Amino acid sequence: MMANCFGYTRVRQDDVTRPVCREGTGMDVNAMFPNAPYFTEEERIEFESYSAPERTYECRHSFMQITKEYYYDHVR
Repeated sequence: MMANCFGYTRVRQDDVTRPVCREGTGMDVNAMFPNAPYFTEEERIEFESYSAPERTYECRHSFMQITKEYYYDHVR
């Protein structure tokens, strides 16, 4: 059984959006996270560890819990 699911929320994208945040929102492709901006709980933990150095200071994005149905309806 799959754990909780999360969506990486999009805030306005502009010239100060960090590259790792563009990956988290699915705007830029990262093979490590092919379903971005949708994450299982395990993927969310992995992404947060991977992106922590860039997201430490004033990141404008966050994770919101979503239903498993929403996750399955929206993953690529």
